[in-house]
Parts: sequence; structure tokens; C-alpha cells
Amino acid sequence: MSGGDRKLSVSEEKVLQIAEEFIHQVYPEFSEDGATPQVNDEGEKWVVTYQLPVGVIGGVPTVIIDESSLKVLDSYHTQ
Repeated sequence: MSGGDRKLSVSEEKVLQIAEEFIHQVYPEFSEDGATPQVNDEGEKWVVTYQLPVGVIGGVPTVIIDESSLKVLDSYHTQ
């Protein structure tokens, strides 16, 4: 898992960039302000989501990306 104080690897940065571009297109109402990205390597896929600041209520998008092709496989938005 990444985010917070840990520096993202080059692979994680690329995956986060793909996810952010997808999020801007599909979930334009989502604002990353104050949200910490979480990039998780789950073997054959990457899962990108966000952690909201303490005390903030709301949902975040989650984007699932194929590890080998770097194509978005699925996404959803929690509430």
C-alpha cells in the first residue's frame, strides 16, 4: 500500500496517473483535495483508491488496473 509519507515507486506513479486520468473522466465530481491516494499491488492487478482525511464524510472512487496491460478493468465509487 502506498500513500501518506512513503514515496511511490515508478510503477505506482504510472498506475496512479492512469487511475487519476480515468477518475477525471468518469467521476468528474470527485475532488482529490485532502484525499490520500492508496496504490495496492494485488498480484495481477493494481487497485487505486483514496483515504479521506479524518472527520471527512463521503465516498471515494476505486479503480482496478490490469498489471500487465495497464488497462482499467473496473471501477466503482463508494458513498
